[in-house]
Parts: sequence; C-alpha cells; structure tokens
Amino acid sequence: MKTTRIKNLLLFLVLLVLLASLLGISQGAIDRFVELFVRYLLIPAIVSLASGSVVEALSGDALKTILVVVDIRGFKFSITAFAIAVAILNFLIF
Repeated sequence: MKTTRIKNLLLFLVLLVLLASLLGISQGAIDRFVELFVRYLLIPAIVSLASGSVVEALSGDALKTILVVVDIRGFKFSITAFAIAVAILNFLIF
C-alpha cells in the first residue's frame, strides 16, 4: 500500500515523457525534466517512505494517536505526532 505512491509517480513520469516525445520536445529538455522529477519528487518520496517506516518501527502506533492542534491566524488544524516525527527525521536526513 505504501509503495503505490512511488508506483504512481513512476507511471506519471513515463506518461509525461511519452507525451513530451509525441509533442516533439527536445531530448535535452526531456532529460532535464526527468532529472528534476527524480531529484525533487521521486527521491523525497522514497526517503519519506523509509523514514515513516523507521518511526513506525520504533514507536508502533503510539505516535499516531497523539494529535497536536496548531492555530495559525485563526485557522486551526491538527497534526499527529507521527507526522511531526517523520518530518523531523526527513529534515535531519536532508
């Protein structure tokens, strides 16, 4: 289930490359697009999946039940401690 996001990203990349080829976009431009796609979407998705797995392995489901309510200029939203831990781990990795 977790790897479907990565599979969808790869499928989206293939579709965009095929579409760009059909539209006659140069090979250099397509290569640059693929490089940016991999650098800014695919690698962070894989790292996020790995760090989420590490946090879940260490804490189990305990962090998923802790909610933190954040209020930014009157707009309230909640975020789990699990998401915060994954974001911190991602920040430390990068």
